[in-house]
Amino acid sequence: MIDCQADTVLDVFVARQPIFSRNIQVHGYELLYRGTPGNSFDGTSADVATARVIANTFLTIGGEKLLNGKIPFINFDSSLLLKYAALLPFPAAVVEIFENVEPTEEVLTACHELQNKGHILALDGTHCVSRIEPWLGIVDIVKVDFLKADAQARMDIVATCKTHKIHTLAAKLETRAEFDAAIALGYEYFQGYFFARPTMSKGRALPEGKLLLIQLLREVSAEEIDFDRLEQLLQRNVSLVYKLLRFVNSPLFAWHSHIKSVRHAITLLGGGELRKWICLLLVAGLGSDAIPQLLVDSLVRARFAELLCPKIGLGQKNASAFLLGLLSHLDALLHRPMEEVIGELDLEKDLAKALLGHTDKGNQLGRLYDLIRAYDEPDGAGAVAIAQELHVGIIDVSTAYVKAVEWADLAAKA
Repeated sequence: MIDCQADTVLDVFVARQPIFSRNIQVHGYELLYRGTPGNSFDGTSADVATARVIANTFLTIGGEKLLNGKIPFINFDSSLLLKYAALLPFPAAVVEIFENVEPTEEVLTACHELQNKGHILALDGTHCVSRIEPWLGIVDIVKVDFLKADAQARMDIVATCKTHKIHTLAAKLETRAEFDAAIALGYEYFQGYFFARPTMSKGRALPEGKLLLIQLLREVSAEEIDFDRLEQLLQRNVSLVYKLLRFVNSPLFAWHSHIKSVRHAITLLGGGELRKWICLLLVAGLGSDAIPQLLVDSLVRARFAELLCPKIGLGQKNASAFLLGLLSHLDALLHRPMEEVIGELDLEKDLAKALLGHTDKGNQLGRLYDLIRAYDEPDGAGAVAIAQELHVGIIDVSTAYVKAVEWADLAAKA
């Protein structure tokens, strides 16, 4: 039996606080890590917090949803600047350099690499001119802490920045008087509770085991499968190897030889069956808090769609049809709108449109999906009409459905 309780889907949180231009238009959003729905920082170390902000924003919740086309502002300490900043998974961002970061040779090299990639550097937590001097000619924005900087420092910082053509951002503004003062001094960007407190966004993240499954799914979806690479990925997870061996030895197959190794098992299965197995595990894990019947229904639809493919002249689309059925309950499994989920997946156009219900007669995968849902609901008259349109007998449809149910039952127990 597939373990649907382990490695569950996790809720993840990111807070965003807007940054405004002088005409009070949103210029960007500072993204802040939150470990709980309480909208307060939980003391997580700076490097871990930033790594989670990046992952949660761009790999889980979705950058487009959070940013609305605006630029992200993200905090970095020295360790992240040196190790990971060059790998940011988006084209442009404002990298906010923490106030405790020293401009060492290694840090400056990392900063130049970021700028060469199109990123913008901001010096965070500034409250005196001496803090800026080592960074002149390096940073693009100086972010001034209006709670710490006195009136003279606020004025001196602006003057220094103007001389070196550096932009200024007045941060932690809490009153109208502070905003008016910042405007009068010539600050260009503004942020603080006077405008808006951070607001929360929530997403559902895949744990490490599910991320590995996605890597495996990509490998087996390639035109030419790299079995060496596939074997290396599988052997990173003992639980997956165990499940693979159980799957290979299930009643679904009747091998005439004993399995000798992971490589032997994946070679016997081949790309098509491996793809099904990985999809099965992935969806089973995603639905760890869903009713078991929803998982079984996903498997039934997947096999049902695959069996119908050759009947309607879509034999070359077997893999796509299987994935179509398997993902058809993904919105319910993730408790998210299907539009959001599909927007984050790199699916072929007809497959994505089918899952979203945007089908027409030119999209055969879409019409296949219509037939599956009509038969499943059940809508007898609708199923017969679509079957006639696709030139498949309703008896063949019924036979395929029975076989799909039998297969799903075996697969769920494998």
